[in-house]
Amino acid sequence: MTNARIRLFALGLGLAATTRAQTSALPPQLEQQFETCVQAQKAGKLDMAEKCLLDLIAKGGKASFVLNNLGIVYQQKSEHNRAIARFREAIGLEEDYGAPHYLLGISLLAVGRDSGAVSELARAVQLLPENTRARIALAQAYERTGDLLSAVDERTAVSDAHPQDPEPIYQLARAHQKLAASCFERMKQVNPASARVYQVLGENEIIQGHTDRAIDAFRKAAEADPTLAGSHLALSFIFAGQGRTKEAIDETSRELAVAPESAAALGLQRKLQSSQP
Repeated sequence: MTNARIRLFALGLGLAATTRAQTSALPPQLEQQFETCVQAQKAGKLDMAEKCLLDLIAKGGKASFVLNNLGIVYQQKSEHNRAIARFREAIGLEEDYGAPHYLLGISLLAVGRDSGAVSELARAVQLLPENTRARIALAQAYERTGDLLSAVDERTAVSDAHPQDPEPIYQLARAHQKLAASCFERMKQVNPASARVYQVLGENEIIQGHTDRAIDAFRKAAEADPTLAGSHLALSFIFAGQGRTKEAIDETSRELAVAPESAAALGLQRKLQSSQP
């Protein structure tokens, strides 16, 4: 994750999560100093903000939200190990404070500790169920750890929460593609010569416009499992599109022998037969 994106995430959740009720937990003289620290942080004066927050802690202002903001400063400076330590301190003082769990997950992702990131981001989503950024980050963590099904679940939740936004829908489609690709690789590992493997290969070849390769793949699928529906139907559609009507009709007959209830095969066969002279 780039520094710019980290900065956006941090400011979007971490700083906004510091409420007036939290700052009022500080003595009045420290409350004003905290506000000064935050303003420096928002202005991008990170060294000044760091010194300000460390001084605040030294004066007795060691509160969860203060530690959280100090962690954000380190995160914005790409000093993720220092950020991680501060976020953990914040959680130690207030375990149900969602922001440091989320931000800790972001820093753990940044240093490649993906499994730990999943745990923290899942806790963040539990505490902040309406926060879209936390769910997106959790989906990314799931993808990195290979839990593609859980990634789809998180992308689905984001898409459902923003039905008019095309970006979450696009990301959900990408997540489904990754899951499908993973399942296909698993299928090839289990049995690379299975009918289902050849069917998927045939479908991919059609998408890429490689008709001859698709025909070969679907024929191999039919040979691998003559009782499996779909292979002959795919061939009949290909032949029909090429004007090879007799071959297309023959393939529909073979498909109906395997799947007599196939409405698609029946419909195509009737259409092809009616076009015959």
